[in-house]
Amino acid sequence: AMHAECGFYTLKELENLGRSKGVVPQTVKEVVEGLCADGAVQNDKVGSNVLFWALPSQQTASLQERKRKLMEETSKLQTE
Repeated sequence: AMHAECGFYTLKELENLGRSKGVVPQTVKEVVEGLCADGAVQNDKVGSNVLFWALPSQQTASLQERKRKLMEETSKLQTE
């Protein structure tokens, strides 16, 4: 839902979306925390709310950065 709509959500909104699909709110919270830790979902505190989002462009940029680092590492290893 986050990538398709390119929107911002509070944890409560995500828990409600999960509940409507039959997912326990605690599970939603744990998954969101894991995705944030992995960098797949971004979050920021705005006022008293914490907003979560995942934009397709962020995923692309993250993959390009990872590729760049791997290419540098490969090049470094080949010169040794």
